Amino acid sequence: MNRLVALILSLIAFSVLNAQSQEGEDYIKAYYKNYYSYGIHGMKAMEFKISSPEIIAYLNENGIQEQHYLFQVLITHTGELYFKSLLDSVSFPQQVEANLQKHFNVVAKQFRGVFAEFNLFIMNTPFWDIPQEYTFYHDQKFDVFKFKSVENGSEVQISKYFNNMSGMIERQIYASRDVEIKIYPQFKTISNRWQCTGWDTQIFQNGKLTSGTGIRFDYTLGPRDLWLPSVIKMMTQTPEAPDKPVWVELYLHDFHFDFYETPQKSE
Repeated sequence: MNRLVALILSLIAFSVLNAQSQEGEDYIKAYYKNYYSYGIHGMKAMEFKISSPEIIAYLNENGIQEQHYLFQVLITHTGELYFKSLLDSVSFPQQVEANLQKHFNVVAKQFRGVFAEFNLFIMNTPFWDIPQEYTFYHDQKFDVFKFKSVENGSEVQISKYFNNMSGMIERQIYASRDVEIKIYPQFKTISNRWQCTGWDTQIFQNGKLTSGTGIRFDYTLGPRDLWLPSVIKMMTQTPEAPDKPVWVELYLHDFHFDFYETPQKSE
């Protein structure tokens, strides 16, 4: 009898999970094209040059007025990130080159710090990282996807909250042991789609807010009529000095792409 009950319960659970999975798949198909992403345009890889106000100021101080973009970034459609120095293509004094490499190491670290969300909300859509196994449900305000991932050897619970009227994501939460990270993406409408203009992040330790960041993007119209990020503005704030935010900027320039197919022209 106990075996029969267990079998019935497992069949019910399996049916519920299948229904959730199908409903979740239908939801993704209904809304993913509402987001402006380069993956939807058929992009296999994006390549661009990167710089910062500090690099440009240092070059100007040393009488170098033109070669302001000496480092390259490559992002693939699978979420791989690569950096390349272009210093070998220009002749600099040894000390200048060494200092530029130090500046580049800082820029690379700063870009890595925003890359996970850049890849999720700009290169792709908020649905991009949802695995095959997830929980999907509705409450009064949100349609919610929940799933687990392993980050640096630790299990992380990821929750995505989509507005149940519009389908736009309003927040994403990472929870692992005593750490919780809340991300609030922001969007504007471009070419009848939602393009991410940045996000705010709050980091909690044992339920206490320890720091926050704000990321904002400026866009310019680039090749193939794609709107491309030209400036990344990053703000960090701590509870100890809430009135003294630290701002950092990165400049993106000279984009090149590899496409699976010819993308549709943005209107």
